[in-house]
Amino acid sequence: MKLSHRNSALAGCLFLAAALLPQMVHAQTITEDTPLYFGEIVVISTAVVGRVTINPSGTYSYNSNIYLHSPPQIGEYSVSGGPSSTAYTISFPPSFSITGPGGPFTVDNLESRPLVPVTDASGNSTFTISGRLQTLGGGTPYNDGTYSINFPVTINF
Repeated sequence: MKLSHRNSALAGCLFLAAALLPQMVHAQTITEDTPLYFGEIVVISTAVVGRVTINPSGTYSYNSNIYLHSPPQIGEYSVSGGPSSTAYTISFPPSFSITGPGGPFTVDNLESRPLVPVTDASGNSTFTISGRLQTLGGGTPYNDGTYSINFPVTINF
């Protein structure tokens, strides 16, 4: 069974899109409880790569080329309506670009936790997604504004 969801990074908006395959017996739902958010940041110098990393534990770090105006937060998601007590896998692209009113950011090093998610007796489960945001460096300008993207997250039972 496969369930797909488009996850929003950076933007605080909730976006749900579930595509269920016709042969599925259970009607699963994936809900974005907290979007993956790299914070409200200022790029100090466009000549040097800036990075914000959200760790799987939910802690975060950033290099000296970034000023944080608001803190990043790990993405938190809920699965409901799955098969009872069943392990599943979570997949997403290895990296992608986030565009906005200036140069693109790169998001990579995405990880989900738990490493082996399992639904409970009711077919429900939760998981998190963490990752790294970085600038291109090399003088690419980053203008003020919102940078966001929706990226696919796929659940396979």
